[in-house]
Amino acid sequence: GLGTDFQFVMLGASPQHEWKFQTEKSSTVRSPSSVWAWHGSHFKNWHSIVRTSLKNMSGTKYQAHGAAYGKGIYLAKNSQTSLGYSKFDNSGMWKHSIFGDKQPKVVALCEIVNHVNLTKPSPYYVISIEHWVATRFLVVHTSKSGRCNVDANEAAAKIPRKLVDSLQGNNHDDSKTS
Repeated sequence: GLGTDFQFVMLGASPQHEWKFQTEKSSTVRSPSSVWAWHGSHFKNWHSIVRTSLKNMSGTKYQAHGAAYGKGIYLAKNSQTSLGYSKFDNSGMWKHSIFGDKQPKVVALCEIVNHVNLTKPSPYYVISIEHWVATRFLVVHTSKSGRCNVDANEAAAKIPRKLVDSLQGNNHDDSKTS
């Protein structure tokens, strides 16, 4: 498991972003055509991420952390690494929230185009091209959640195939025959 019951399917990418992602993915020569990784960010950032997708904020006033491994969107193979970029604090939380009195830690399970120019994570994937990343699932950890360290590709392998297909725009109707 992921250590929490708060797991959400993301349908937030704009049609243009999803089209660019799918176009890049379908033109890649690598197999598999995509890989999976985690992205962690502070609770306050998720409203914007959900509305506009992940953005490369390197070198802007919105950059939250350094760029020791280069400019781009940072993603990790293991959830525990990305959880480290979220933080619990008690600012701005409603005391009767289902999440408790501390802001939860939030990570996203993301699909990445396995482009020929995608470098292996060392220790992170650093993606400078925004449309190479599609945020697929949001996972919310409260201060009461169990600790976990989940490999992104192992987590993705457990997602029902029909759900992944529908997120990727592959709406095949198996009930129809030709």
